Amino acid sequence: MKIADCCFCKEPVYECSSWNITERYDIHHIECAKKERERIIVRNYEMKENATWQKEHNRQINNQLKGNDNGS
Repeated sequence: MKIADCCFCKEPVYECSSWNITERYDIHHIECAKKERERIIVRNYEMKENATWQKEHNRQINNQLKGNDNGS
């Protein structure tokens, strides 16, 4: 019997399948939750890498504007 639609893949979740429910009462397949967790980890890593790059880029621009860039 169908319980609900998965909050991640939007496919039906059945009583006999492997599923879970969140504290907000979202129902999902366990495999979909694993994929979503992996996607979030990758996205957080990419955001962290981008922030590090942006910070260094901003530092170089600030040094150039101040005339303190050792390379020129």
